[in-house]
Amino acid sequence: LRPVLMTATVASLGFLPMALSNNAGAEVQKPLATVVIGGLLSATILTLVVLPSLYVLFSTIKKSKLSGTGIKAIMLIGFACSNGILANSQTKQVISLDSALAIAVKQNNLVSSAQLQIDYNEQMRKTASDIGKTNVALTYGQYNSFYRDNSLTISQSLPFPTLFSAQSKVMEANADIAIANKSWVENDLKFEVRKAYNSLLYFKRINKILIEQDSIYSRFLAHAELKLSLGEISNLEFVTAKTKVAEIQNMISMNQSEIAIQESQLQMLMNTEERFTSEESDFVALPILLSNDSLLLANNPQLELFQQKIRLAEAEVSLEKAKLYPDLVVGYFNQTLTGTVDYTNADNIASNSTRFQGISIGLAIPIWSKPQASRIKASKIQADIAMMEAEGYSKILDTQYEILLYQYQKNLQTLNFYTDVALSNSQVISNNALIGYEAGEIGYFELIAALERALAINSDYATSINQYNQSVITIQYITGN
Repeated sequence: LRPVLMTATVASLGFLPMALSNNAGAEVQKPLATVVIGGLLSATILTLVVLPSLYVLFSTIKKSKLSGTGIKAIMLIGFACSNGILANSQTKQVISLDSALAIAVKQNNLVSSAQLQIDYNEQMRKTASDIGKTNVALTYGQYNSFYRDNSLTISQSLPFPTLFSAQSKVMEANADIAIANKSWVENDLKFEVRKAYNSLLYFKRINKILIEQDSIYSRFLAHAELKLSLGEISNLEFVTAKTKVAEIQNMISMNQSEIAIQESQLQMLMNTEERFTSEESDFVALPILLSNDSLLLANNPQLELFQQKIRLAEAEVSLEKAKLYPDLVVGYFNQTLTGTVDYTNADNIASNSTRFQGISIGLAIPIWSKPQASRIKASKIQADIAMMEAEGYSKILDTQYEILLYQYQKNLQTLNFYTDVALSNSQVISNNALIGYEAGEIGYFELIAALERALAINSDYATSINQYNQSVITIQYITGN
């Protein structure tokens, strides 16, 4: 019991920091660590609970009473159950790229957060007409004579009308920034989903190549084993063939891990508990329409975000200028002035039920305007900063697009080389080499060299498609398509 628990515990604790990590690379480490820890826990339960239970079950059945058919039935049931459990735990749904993009945009937390920011700014736009609180004051006491009087005063400060329009423009600019930010987040998300999906297709293509190569090497191994039994070759040739088969199988295992990583990346981007994998389609070059027109970059969401920040800064300058205008102050009062004599009629004396009322109108003038003038200058500086950032990013974007065009042309040239020349020779090299080896025309060193060359051509062809597609995906990302 102790060795089993210590083995599982130490290994699980070793992967625990990866499972709890939030640093760079955590999106890859977490799924892998979770799978390993879950496997260790399930293996420990199987070792400590399931296997002893099966032992007790089988030990109570006498061998003489248990027919061969019964043993086979129990084994088949156990095998079916284990396969059912594994199938349920590893079920993956096939999904197209368009569906993956739609689910990611709908469920990704960053996109949802950006939408909430839009909703927030839409509500804030309704506050542009805020006039502030109304002052209501009640006065009671001997403020006019020995009599106790009361007075009700209501006053309201109203900003200069131009302030409302300036505030409205600032709120609209903030709302436009939120919309541009969501477009930027969605563009980044689609870029990552396309990269992950393309990488998944790439590693699946590599997996097919390795499986084909594995069958060829297995055929080579069987032939070498036959020759060894007949004494036609030395043990070195057989060991070499066996090593090559093991090497290919190891490459297949490593490639399967890459496929699992890309599937986990896709699952993380889609923000779903379900496991998805790509369609079993051919790994082909992506279509694209290119142009040297720099106006294509105008659709870049991040560039649009910088432009919206310029509009916000300009609106804030107008808002700070509008604050220099005076505010209008209006008021109303209603009070008693007990004992006051009517100057037109000396017999008419005001009692505590006699009410006097009136209105007041005034201006709130910013006499000390230097602080506000400094705010205006600061907002102008902020507008200049936003403009320089936009111009700087626009130049960077132009340079990046030019570099991407060069990379695209380079990758396209490489892809055309493999499509037109090298790829057609790959199958011929592997087939002729294997036939020549079985016929005794070439040795195993020549065979291995030919097979490795064919494998390199097929792998390099898949890599050229991957690099070409990555260039296309990046161009689509930078042009906002």
